[in-house]
Amino acid sequence: MLAGDLGGLGLDESESGTPTVFQEPGPQTLDADLSVEEYALDTWIRADDHDGVVLPEGTRLCSWFVHFDGVTDPESAAMRIIFDDPVLALAPRRSDLQNSDMFEHPEVDYGDRYDGLGDTDWIRQGTHSVELDLSTSSRDQLRIFTAC
Repeated sequence: MLAGDLGGLGLDESESGTPTVFQEPGPQTLDADLSVEEYALDTWIRADDHDGVVLPEGTRLCSWFVHFDGVTDPESAAMRIIFDDPVLALAPRRSDLQNSDMFEHPEVDYGDRYDGLGDTDWIRQGTHSVELDLSTSSRDQLRIFTAC
């Protein structure tokens, strides 16, 4: 589901087995360096096999949030998200999501914690796309940063 009207969206109550993708407020300009992750381009890689990258202070970017809830009924989901602007980096780990919470949308209830991606999830980062193969019995969450 590509969420348009975000008023009252609660990620803890999202429909199990249905991925939710939405743009967070922006564009924003970083007022401090932001440590996040990147993946080898155009190669399917386990989500926990990433390299650290720093987006420097002054970087102008847009943020997109992906949420997949397989808690109620273990599911899998494959998706490809295509962007007009280049993908700069990703926040796939719980700590990455916590460190980038300044991008949160004010009308979305993100719940009491972030989860990140699991070690059974696969990701393929392109120059203008991110493909995900999520297999989970818990929540998977990811923040995608693009130029804008």
